Amino acid sequence: MKRHARCVLSAVAVTVSGLAFTGSAVGANSTAYQVNSHHSGYQADPALDPPFHRLWRRHLPDVMSYPLIVGDRVYVTVRNSQPPPYYPGTFLFALSRETGEVLWHRFLSSSSPWSALTAGGGRVYALNSNARMSAFGPATGKRLWSFQLPGQASSQSAPSYKQRLIYTAGVGTGQTVYAVTADGSVAWSQYTGATGQSAPAVGSDRVFESIDCPGGVFAYDRLTGHLDWHYPCASGSASAKTPAAYGGRVYARTTGPDDYVLDASSGALLDTVDYGSIPAFADGQGFQVLNNHQLQSFDVQTGTTNWTFTDPHAATGSYLSSAPMVVNDHVIIGASDGHLYALNAATGHRDWGGQPGSTIDPPDEWGPTAPLTGFAAGQGTLVVPAGAKLVAYGGS
Repeated sequence: MKRHARCVLSAVAVTVSGLAFTGSAVGANSTAYQVNSHHSGYQADPALDPPFHRLWRRHLPDVMSYPLIVGDRVYVTVRNSQPPPYYPGTFLFALSRETGEVLWHRFLSSSSPWSALTAGGGRVYALNSNARMSAFGPATGKRLWSFQLPGQASSQSAPSYKQRLIYTAGVGTGQTVYAVTADGSVAWSQYTGATGQSAPAVGSDRVFESIDCPGGVFAYDRLTGHLDWHYPCASGSASAKTPAAYGGRVYARTTGPDDYVLDASSGALLDTVDYGSIPAFADGQGFQVLNNHQLQSFDVQTGTTNWTFTDPHAATGSYLSSAPMVVNDHVIIGASDGHLYALNAATGHRDWGGQPGSTIDPPDEWGPTAPLTGFAAGQGTLVVPAGAKLVAYGGS
């Protein structure tokens, strides 16, 4: 294990380009997939308006997860690229937000190269593909505890932290949703009996979990785990995707023909749509990718389309590959050809464009072959995974 860690660390390139951000933490953190525990994909940061300028670019051993931005550090997990006899697993890296320097890294042993992160209460939490969660000290990387989700053999459920509880799910004798305490014990669990799971979306008082059909969407009391409502899935054997909670609604997606917009309080069906990648939300607008080539802004109350943006390089085979993210008044979207765009959220006008230097991979919400990827924004910094490169931008 130690030999492997030294090998991978030596393989990390040391090139850092662009200006270095200086100063202390200046804004909100990005602590989960799609920025926050409810996966709305929105961040307010007064220091992060376009035009963006590149702060640094760090080459890591392989493709990586969505980053976390917490204070002056960036955290990301990276697929283990070393051949057998090494364990597949992943690595958890902590980098300086200011310079991109690797501060520490830890190996997360597992049978598949998947893992996911969340942060809160002064700790970083990592879940591996074998449903083992570990807590790390953010400054040193010291492993504080390691905890196996009881009876679970696997997980691809990105965890989310909210007020001393970490919410996730695992699969073993059947799918189970968990609230894990910040000290590494089960606060509550709910067995659903399904065979697949998504990453729970955590609202102010409920946790929303979408599981493989015919399971459907479940809403649990955030503190007690009591089942408040269940909306059954009608799409046969469709697989679940990560839900988002916004504006009193739950946006639940599957691989089937329909996704569901549900009332967060009652579970009543409000609409059926087809969202593709997870949408982002801000100021009463939703932003979704349609057929890979168009980004659409829509009114969340009426469903009316406000504007659409088409990938400028679609004719050459490029497609909008990332999930959208909203920072202040701009939507950030990445394309498979390595282009990154900042669009005015009100008009769809392209206000900025950049190239991180490699392909921007789409988020894979089910597969165990690579970590779930995405963007992060916070503390005056936009962080974008692009293949094996992690790129940080500052605002104007």
